[in-house]
Amino acid sequence: MDLAGIAALCALAGIPVTLMVARLQKRTALEQAEAAHRTALAQAEASHRAAMEAAQASHRSALELAEGAHRNALEQAQRRAEFEWEIRRWDSRRAVYEQFQQAVDQVRRLVFSEADVLPGTREAIYVIHELQHLVHMVAAPDAYSAAVTLYRSGIASFPYGSMREYRVRKWNEEIAPLRAALDEAIKRDLETPFPRRPQQSMD
Repeated sequence: MDLAGIAALCALAGIPVTLMVARLQKRTALEQAEAAHRTALAQAEASHRAAMEAAQASHRSALELAEGAHRNALEQAQRRAEFEWEIRRWDSRRAVYEQFQQAVDQVRRLVFSEADVLPGTREAIYVIHELQHLVHMVAAPDAYSAAVTLYRSGIASFPYGSMREYRVRKWNEEIAPLRAALDEAIKRDLETPFPRRPQQSMD
């Protein structure tokens, strides 16, 4: 129905046309306001969802970065611990080898001395015997084997009560080659590729 028809109906019913038009305008305005409100709500909900998704994505990214940094820190700490353990192990081997060699040197000094009677021989031999246990704990297998052979086949069975000339000859012929084998085994063990110090990560 057009406006002329509406005006005619209003005239028959005794309703002022202006009142009817005002009501129609009010209803239209309300409908427009409701539509605008619904549009605004939809836009707000969309913006809220987008903001939540962005926040969740940022949170996940931050968690991944934190987890990566934590893993990297753990790996760095493990590499440092392994490096320090290798350093201590190498230092221990070197110290035990030096003690064993010094004990052998002490026996050699007794053998090469001018005295016919060698006081302190038993104590010097016992020191080497005890040091074998330390060598076994830290040495490479071939170095330990060479140390045991030197002690059992040379030091422990050496004729310490013999004359000096005989002692010196026996030492040079029997003990010196065994000690040379020990020196080579120790050299190989201590020259094993040394671990590189771990580099600090820049991540």
